[in-house]
Amino acid sequence: RGVDALTGEARFLDANRVRVECNEGETDVYGEKILIAAGSEPFRPEGIPFDGMRIFDSDQILKLPRMPKTLAVVGGGVIGSEYAAFFSLLSTDITLIHRGSHLMPFVDDDIIAKLEKTLAARGVCLRTGVTVARYELLGEGVRLSFSDGSTEEFGAVLYCAGRRGSTAGLDLAKAGLDPDSHGCLAVDSDFRTAVPHIYAAGDVIGYPSLASVSQEQGRVAACRALEVPCRPVEDLLPFGVWTVPEISMVGPTEAKGREQGLDVVAGIGRYEDTARGQILGDRSGLLKLIVDRETRRLVAAHMIGMDATELIHLAQLAITFEASYTVFIRQVMNYPTLSRVYKVAAWNLLEQLGD
Repeated sequence: RGVDALTGEARFLDANRVRVECNEGETDVYGEKILIAAGSEPFRPEGIPFDGMRIFDSDQILKLPRMPKTLAVVGGGVIGSEYAAFFSLLSTDITLIHRGSHLMPFVDDDIIAKLEKTLAARGVCLRTGVTVARYELLGEGVRLSFSDGSTEEFGAVLYCAGRRGSTAGLDLAKAGLDPDSHGCLAVDSDFRTAVPHIYAAGDVIGYPSLASVSQEQGRVAACRALEVPCRPVEDLLPFGVWTVPEISMVGPTEAKGREQGLDVVAGIGRYEDTARGQILGDRSGLLKLIVDRETRRLVAAHMIGMDATELIHLAQLAITFEASYTVFIRQVMNYPTLSRVYKVAAWNLLEQLGD
């Protein structure tokens, strides 16, 4: 489509010129409009001796030189929970350390309870409500000192508590831009930065920092920059967490729905109550449909289990078109499929609401 691609490290020379350092040398590029989509990188606090051998960030861990017998994962957010789940399947003893009382507090309570129970059954030690006060490198491991006064030694440590925008090497000041303390850029509804002809999208503008959303932001930002008509990014966003088992959600949690003044009812569907779930042996899979009692409309869905990140899109479409939960009762679904868990959850709502 006539796009020239340069592979290298870029930095601003001024508000319209970018210098790209490639293997072949330096190339200067001029742009009437510029879109920054530099992504994000792991947050690395001062005082933690990252060495890529015993203490890793979430990028370094991909080049792990050997499999440790014990691994401490610091941070119970999305990335920490994902890596803890991955390594728990590789015969490594995992300790997951999180300052809060529960992992990923933005996830529905019932879904998190399922995940924590599954991880514990796999041998993951969950240490919640504590922080790491000190990291001490040993000959072949790391000693961690915790805020409760205890200490423990591990073969390796993975620190993944936060990310920051990848803007440190862009020389943004030469373009008239000033990122925040997390390296992120502020934008308006059209993804314009403080410099009107420079746009930004994706992780570099912060929340929600989802690959799916970043792609759509980039598309809309490019359309706005080139004055091509397009609709804004949809407000209703699906979230996916690639733990094992997967977690996915769209819309508010049950608790958040009540905080918003909705009279919500939750319907539960379990994978084990579907033929496909029994065939696959997924005993932990669960779907939770959140419905507004007055209108019967679906307002949210939360899932854990195999293919949850695929199945959530059924709920996303139903919410988008303001459908009643009874749509899942009326529709014929292939048998046996995991999609039929929607019928199970809808039947559970039917019992409660008496429609």
